[in-house]
Amino acid sequence: GIQKKFAVIAPMDDLDVAICVIFVHYTGWIPEACDCSLSQTVKLALDQEKSIAKESRNESVNFDHGVKNHGATYNTTKSQDELINQLIERDMLLYEYSKEIFEQQLMRVEEFFNVTICQKIKQQPQK
Repeated sequence: GIQKKFAVIAPMDDLDVAICVIFVHYTGWIPEACDCSLSQTVKLALDQEKSIAKESRNESVNFDHGVKNHGATYNTTKSQDELINQLIERDMLLYEYSKEIFEQQLMRVEEFFNVTICQKIKQQPQK
C-alpha cells in the first residue's frame, strides 16, 4: 500500500509535527526543538487540547483557500458536480487514512525515544 511508497505519511495540518517525525526518521535522533517532553499532568492537558482541536478540524469541511472563482461564482454541470463529489469523497477517505497512519508513526517515534514531539517546533533564541 501507500506505506511502502513513502517513509513518512503526514497531513499538512500537522506540519511541525511532521517535520520533526521526518527529521527523526532520516537522522535517528530528536532535535531539542522537537522535544516537548513534560510532566504527565501537562501531557494529559495537551492530549485534551489535541482532541478538541481534532474535533473542530473534523467539523469544518468547507474551505475556500482564498480562491477568487470559487463555488458560488462558478457554474458547473451536473456531471461535473458528480465527478467533484466523487473526488471529494475519495480525498476525504485518503486524508483520514493518512491521519491514522501518521498518528501510528508519531506514536512509534514517541514511544521509541520516550519523548513527546512538539505540536509547534520550538524556536531557538536569537544570538
